[in-house]
Amino acid sequence: MESKGLPKAIHHPLFFADSDWHEEIKHTTKRNPFFYEVQEFLGQKDERPWDSPTSHLKEYFEQWKDVEETIRAFFSSRKKKEASIEMVFQIGYLMEALFWLNGRRALAGEWQATIRSLEISPINGAERLNYVIDHYDHYTSFVQLRELIHDLHKKWMKNEAIKKSQSD
Repeated sequence: MESKGLPKAIHHPLFFADSDWHEEIKHTTKRNPFFYEVQEFLGQKDERPWDSPTSHLKEYFEQWKDVEETIRAFFSSRKKKEASIEMVFQIGYLMEALFWLNGRRALAGEWQATIRSLEISPINGAERLNYVIDHYDHYTSFVQLRELIHDLHKKWMKNEAIKKSQSD
């Protein structure tokens, strides 16, 4: 995704044009991370998943099961480039899920400043996510990403159960 004209709040070098994997992502059919936030900024999209994230989060956690195996296979067969590209997608999607779960837009450029204020977040989420972002092309980051997603999924399920019990 191009970074020209994006505010600093949205822009992060791992996810936008100045990242080294940018050329590869141009040719994918996947939704780019932070698509909804960028579209909102550009005034081109009315959908705001952070206002009603349940269906998006459900889809995200369901698709993770398949993607997890794909990334594991890439690392196992030493396909570091392919693993790195998929890791970047999944890091972005995790950031979206984390912020949307808390009813907030996922602003990649400000994640470090805002993550500690989130009510629902994995333990040591900021430190762990920072490690994953800094080392996205390492297998150890994949392991940490997998655990972050697992922790966030448990927190989401707990939150859904609490909301359901309060509505009954």
